[in-house]
Amino acid sequence: MHDFTTNVSVALGIKLHFCQGAHVIFPRGGRKLHLKVTVPSNGESVFDADVQETPVQQTEFRTQQTYHIPWQVEIWQAGQLVVRHQLNLTGQQVCLDMRDAELADAIPWMGSAAVFQKAYNPRLTILLKNRELATLFASEYPQFTFLAPERYSADDFYACYPFDKWNEKEAVHSPVSYQRLSPQDYADSLLMTISERKPPQLAPAAEDLAKEYGKYVCITKRAQYKMQEWNNPDGWAKVVDFLKKSGYRVFDLDDEVLDGAEKLEGEATLVRKLSLVRGCASAVGVASGYGWLAWACGKPVVLVAGCTEDGGDFPTKFRVGNDKVCHGCFHRCAMPLKSNDTCPEGKDFVCTSSITAEQVIETIKKVPEFKEK
Repeated sequence: MHDFTTNVSVALGIKLHFCQGAHVIFPRGGRKLHLKVTVPSNGESVFDADVQETPVQQTEFRTQQTYHIPWQVEIWQAGQLVVRHQLNLTGQQVCLDMRDAELADAIPWMGSAAVFQKAYNPRLTILLKNRELATLFASEYPQFTFLAPERYSADDFYACYPFDKWNEKEAVHSPVSYQRLSPQDYADSLLMTISERKPPQLAPAAEDLAKEYGKYVCITKRAQYKMQEWNNPDGWAKVVDFLKKSGYRVFDLDDEVLDGAEKLEGEATLVRKLSLVRGCASAVGVASGYGWLAWACGKPVVLVAGCTEDGGDFPTKFRVGNDKVCHGCFHRCAMPLKSNDTCPEGKDFVCTSSITAEQVIETIKKVPEFKEK
């Protein structure tokens, strides 16, 4: 009997890896073998049948489930158990494929990745869409390899787990729909981790912008979906006016800068915006990538939210919502949205349009770091 220890084995000429599921590759031939793939923790069997090799081409089996499951693979020949291998990530080359992650995905997902590495001790490679995004994390995780997606090959890895936003219709890729959980809890479900919503470590500030700009607050008003934004037409103007009258400069992290706010001078790269957030007193905004960035930097974030329930975003003591009106539709509406400009419930985004500037301002005043002049 042979026990696989890498993603390529010479036992019976059979190859095995766990890239996007348990993948067993039988060579060309004429043998009749028996394959059983199970989850030992609950005894569930996803495949238990004979496999007939052919002289023409390889015979392959792959599980539908692509997330982290501690598979056990057993192969019999002529009634004799010849291969048994249970997934063991310790010391193995493992890849987390986050190539489709935007900033608002990468930050919570990397929080789970850090816990995954400590829990299972693999030699971990992370795929991110570009170098700029990887730069946020690379200095703080020297034990990780950050790889460009075009350089990925399954032959280099024992296991690879893809990350994407899957719903109930794509349940083979995730144990639960991404709409049911916060982004970090969702990543935990893919990796079998418990991160307790702890943020990942981010690179230190490349510039001391607090010294250069003085006392300031960062705002972020744009998000991937309009239903995630603060849809009170007068809200932002009143908040910015209040902050400025309170002695703060206001820097808008979004590309489209709000009237009355300032933008980062010079090249507004993600790394420079990280420095800007590192230097701010606090942040006010929505659950955008920059909102997640401020949270991961340890800044107090006043979060204006309506389409998610409490706990559906990053944790903050300064969440502003209105549970007396329709809210939380993100967890139940059909995704992707047919129209980003239309309220999924047909109620003109009342979940956030009903949130007043006064509510947000009163919450800002509760932030210990906030000091009116």
